[in-house]
Amino acid sequence: MNPAEHLSRRLEAGEVIVIDGGMGTELQARGVPMDDEAWCGAANLLHQDVVREIHEDSIRAGADVIITNTYAAARLPLSRAGFGDRVVEANRRAVEAALEARERAADRPVAIAGSIGIAPGGRFAPALRKESRPRGEDGKPRGAPASGPELRSSQLF
Repeated sequence: MNPAEHLSRRLEAGEVIVIDGGMGTELQARGVPMDDEAWCGAANLLHQDVVREIHEDSIRAGADVIITNTYAAARLPLSRAGFGDRVVEANRRAVEAALEARERAADRPVAIAGSIGIAPGGRFAPALRKESRPRGEDGKPRGAPASGPELRSSQLF
């Protein structure tokens, strides 16, 4: 049973599910600078080890779901921060950090949710919609790891 199925069964049974949170706040607390444009999205490129460590700590603290550090890793904020040519890499590395953290720290099923950021005007970032992501010959999103998030997380502020 994959982590998403396990999570679904737990929800159906009325169990409480713990979701991690506050990646940006925790990155700051650990000394990672926030970019004025890309906020914590640049951390995937510059401080991937810290992103992974935060996921590991969340899992050890009891999180059943960890959310990838991809909310601010869309083309617009990363381009404004000077990382426009590394968008695919930033998102791939965010997913890899979550996958590695689960591999290293989980002693139970832990689901990974891919965070989808919001574009200006309150719409979901079009570059993150499934049909508009650049794809390779195999049909998979270009630069995506072999495995990835089982869930999607849309965070609205």
